[in-house]
Amino acid sequence: MSRCRGLLVVLAVGIGLLAGAAPALAAFAPVWPSAISFPAGSRTVPGGTGALAVWSTSEESGHGSNIQVVTTIWAQGADGSDGALTPAAGRALVELPVDHALGEGLAVASDGADGLLVAWKDTTSGVSWLQRFDPTLEASYAAVELCRDDDLAAAFGAGAGATLVEVMADGLESGGVGGGCYVRQRLSPSSAGGDTLLNHVTGAGVRAADAPGLRVTGGSIGSLTVDSSGRACVLLVPPGRSDAALDR
Repeated sequence: MSRCRGLLVVLAVGIGLLAGAAPALAAFAPVWPSAISFPAGSRTVPGGTGALAVWSTSEESGHGSNIQVVTTIWAQGADGSDGALTPAAGRALVELPVDHALGEGLAVASDGADGLLVAWKDTTSGVSWLQRFDPTLEASYAAVELCRDDDLAAAFGAGAGATLVEVMADGLESGGVGGGCYVRQRLSPSSAGGDTLLNHVTGAGVRAADAPGLRVTGGSIGSLTVDSSGRACVLLVPPGRSDAALDR
């Protein structure tokens, strides 16, 4: 009988918890009148009280052997209260003379100050760039050169190049200017010492290191996080080492 009473008590407590949780779940109902459609492959990053959507489009021009493809990176803000879009038609941020899909040589992230960070590689020239955009999607500084494949080939041998992996905000604000970030690139072909290039760019567009950035040794960065002081904490993995190690 005592076991039955214990079971009844457990059931009663469980049902009470579920009943108490129901009103809280109701708070997660959709806020906007309806979902907002964006092109397939779009990404979102936090922006103000809502979000910023980023996508890319590619268009052909010309005829025959003179066909050219231009890829445009677009962004648009969605207000958190009602989903209102700003600007109404989206804003073109970057135009590239190459066929790109978002995620292929492109990296986007929140700048931690309601703005947007966009890094891209122009594969026609082999040059990688970074630019920051404020909450209204206006450029905060001219595009910053990150890396040139020609320079990598001269330093590491013919065929060497770099691929953008990620951009991550540093969470710092200095002199009223936030929006600094770390940029991680993968060097190929990889070597026994590792395959990561790392750089930091301030919210004003100043690089910590000249292009192509710092060559990380003792392993390759498998993942990157930023601590409360704005320093990068990295997990080092092969190639470049046989195990995993955390470094700051």
